[in-house]
Amino acid sequence: MAKHSMRTWIGRAVMAGFRFPDTGEAYTVHVRRDAAEIRPEFPENPAITISVDSKVWKEIAAGARNPAAALFTEMDKEGGTLNIVRFLSLFKEE
Repeated sequence: MAKHSMRTWIGRAVMAGFRFPDTGEAYTVHVRRDAAEIRPEFPENPAITISVDSKVWKEIAAGARNPAAALFTEMDKEGGTLNIVRFLSLFKEE
């Protein structure tokens, strides 16, 4: 099993909202104290928001698609590109 880095992002908890418009699904990913909690609902005040088709996200997760390229070409995002990159880097394999 791959080890994932869950470094604290800027020393605090971070909440992200994910929307998958092709399926109508939405999720909260709340990272705090080196753990990620995922809930099947969109958060009220996320620090960052990512909207992307589920197929694209699955390809990113499987390593079949470059996340940096998708970030600029296939994702709608709010919260600042640098903050989104920092958040996603919390899940990068070491």
